[in-house]
Amino acid sequence: MQNSTGTTGNVLKGGVLFIHDFGSSNAFVGRNAGNLTMVGGANNATGSQALSSNTSGNFNTASGFQALQNNAGGSNNTGIGTQALQQNISGNFNSASGTGALQSFEKLTRLGRPCAPPGWPPAPRPDPPSPPHRSPRHSHSELV
Repeated sequence: MQNSTGTTGNVLKGGVLFIHDFGSSNAFVGRNAGNLTMVGGANNATGSQALSSNTSGNFNTASGFQALQNNAGGSNNTGIGTQALQQNISGNFNSASGTGALQSFEKLTRLGRPCAPPGWPPAPRPDPPSPPHRSPRHSHSELV
């Protein structure tokens, strides 16, 4: 089989892109996983629509339905699970595992730097209450 191009070397399923290796050292399996226009390389995606918006991102791994779906230029990301890191667009060096893990991550990024979600870190918990004060035990001979 030839390397993937916009018109050759691709496996279609039901007329939809299913398996291809378009770009440099990329591998994609799943309905519309990856795309046939990216310039990014060393990406791997399995799952329907996984890494489907990638344009210039490199070294990404996406596994699961819509994992890293909206990633365009982010690199060195790993999203494992349904919609893991789905909304990441340009964030780098992120890892998310589990259904919906960091799905809306881009909302938590400012100036390209991750920031904590509202309420994080949680407020410190107060110290647990001290046990009730007990009188020292006395032997019967001490009690009068």
